[in-house]
Amino acid sequence: MEYFQKKKSFTKTDIDIYSFIINKDDKQNIKYIEKLLDIKIPTTLLEDNEVQKKLYTNCFEVYFTESNPLEKKKLFINYGSLGVTMSTYTKKKIFIYMNSENENDLKNQIISYILGYFNFKILNTEIKKNYAVNITYFYHPKKEFRKIINDAIYTAIVQNEVRELINLPANILYSTTYLSYIKNNLPNNITLHVLDKEKLQENEFNLTLSVNRASSNPPLIIVLEYNYQTNENDKSICLIGKGVMFDTGGYNIKLEDFSNMKMDMAGSAVMYGVLKLLSHNKVKGKYIGILPIVQNMINGSAYLPGDVITAYNKKTIEIINTDAEGRLILAEGLSYSKKFNPKLCIDIGTLTEPAMSIFNGLATVVIGNTNKYIQEIIKEGDINFERVWQLPLWEEYIELTKSEIADLKNLSFNLLGADTVMCAAFLSNFVPKNTDWIHLDIAREVIPVVKSNYRQYGASGEMVRTIFSFLYKIST
Repeated sequence: MEYFQKKKSFTKTDIDIYSFIINKDDKQNIKYIEKLLDIKIPTTLLEDNEVQKKLYTNCFEVYFTESNPLEKKKLFINYGSLGVTMSTYTKKKIFIYMNSENENDLKNQIISYILGYFNFKILNTEIKKNYAVNITYFYHPKKEFRKIINDAIYTAIVQNEVRELINLPANILYSTTYLSYIKNNLPNNITLHVLDKEKLQENEFNLTLSVNRASSNPPLIIVLEYNYQTNENDKSICLIGKGVMFDTGGYNIKLEDFSNMKMDMAGSAVMYGVLKLLSHNKVKGKYIGILPIVQNMINGSAYLPGDVITAYNKKTIEIINTDAEGRLILAEGLSYSKKFNPKLCIDIGTLTEPAMSIFNGLATVVIGNTNKYIQEIIKEGDINFERVWQLPLWEEYIELTKSEIADLKNLSFNLLGADTVMCAAFLSNFVPKNTDWIHLDIAREVIPVVKSNYRQYGASGEMVRTIFSFLYKIST
């Protein structure tokens, strides 16, 4: 199927959106633009202080956008709005961004534009047939800014790739097709290993096997390794992403509409995207992606409330609720990370209802055992306009994960209001000793973004940029 082929690489012949980042007083580069595109730019457009102006020619629509007058968040939204608007136009376009000399501002403008432009169109035959593929070419007269531009473009493209994966329905994207997609689109400097059902059974990944037991699709743990300029004994950073391709809730079946549970694999897609960005930017370090891939279904073989299952790390788990399955597969991912001698583990998934309701889908929850790193990831979230908010993990919560009949239980019905923290408390029992740990609950991702003035309908793919920029900062 076309969704799982290698992504097309566009050439300059495909380009019909030009974007120039200049200073409005830079007469030499204004002349360069005029000569390149055979247009004349009136000086009044450069002198006017309006935020956005437009010039029509026979072949182009030329947009002039001033950075300085706007607060940075508004600037980010404005460029996303430009992307949404431009995605419906077929006429060739030119953007001239003036006074964009700040590295973060420039990156965020470009990224927001490309995120706004993205339209999940591949399953609508009419939209797909009429959709105009417009590739943007960005230019900055200063050479040091050109790499910033190229990296920003790649970052946005990867986040849109993650969004597309999250949006795909479970009859198209399931364990084996997901694996096929990753194989076809993985950079050469990332190696892929797969723990298939036979290996999972051999190594007793019983939680992962149990969650998937009622599915006709095989369970997998996809392991992605990126290693750059490290020594053999260097410790790793492990990135564990929840990959529930669809979640019915099992015998604790979900109520009301749960068609958005096709998005319950968002954590795995985010970590796949983060690894691609680490690879592209040649970030120093040893990084291991651990992506447990399952489907939580119902049949006569499904695991049941009340079952007691021995996990990969030999702890026994009482299953109180089969709809608390994400923490089970993340638990085994965290346990398995011990093999890679981690100094830091980051797990991420669409996990708990309170994480959605507390913030009305506007923030990601962070919990962990390392306040220094937690504060750093919150800071990077602010820079990338992706809100991250910390909740506490007190010892009393961890104590409440103990079971009356087994070592641990996966949920407490009398603590549902605190389930976001209780999920993290449960997972804390599986973090390798002496390892820093960050837990991220992106339950907001399973609320499809209703088309707004700066984003089109579908998953947001948020936290790809924040996790990457956090890892980039701590690696330097």
